[in-house]
Amino acid sequence: MTLTYPVINIARRIVWLVTGSEKASMLVRLRKGDGSIPAGRIQQDRALLFADRAAVADISHPGR
Repeated sequence: MTLTYPVINIARRIVWLVTGSEKASMLVRLRKGDGSIPAGRIQQDRALLFADRAAVADISHPGR
């Protein structure tokens, strides 16, 4: 099954699950709405984000 951006963007709720330190930089880009990454093309107004401590390290401690 393939879901396109328009289909995802009409969902009532979008849930992101981000785990691991290797995803930390992508999480920062997602939160900034970086349209150059696929996740950045998804509307954030109905999104719910869950992330583990390793993934939020760059957000919690900028400059690391």
